[in-house]
Amino acid sequence: MRLLVVAVIGIVLVCAGCGRQSRAPKPLTLQEFAVEMEKAFRDASPPAKELCRELTTAVAARRYAEAQQAVEMLLALDDLKEEQRLVANRAMLTVMSELQAAQAQGNAEAAAAVQRYRGER
Repeated sequence: MRLLVVAVIGIVLVCAGCGRQSRAPKPLTLQEFAVEMEKAFRDASPPAKELCRELTTAVAARRYAEAQQAVEMLLALDDLKEEQRLVANRAMLTVMSELQAAQAQGNAEAAAAVQRYRGER
């Protein structure tokens, strides 16, 4: 009986996902970064707004190691709405891409940030 219940639950979960297109989020472009972050976090909690501001400022100044820390703290917040979490994940993709590009050009701070990120995973 227990096996039947587990099987039915599994089938329901699989069917619930049918028909949905699961696409990986795309990174934000540097040109759209500030606008998209501001739009997504306009009605966020004060801590989320502050981290969003820190993240946006760091990206604008090309301080990607600092931006990586801010976006990780932002994503760790429990009160983000689905849209905010999606935009924050897109921001993380952007920041990591820029860090890896800086690392490839010999930037030691970027290399350390990438290594720290990989070590945390």
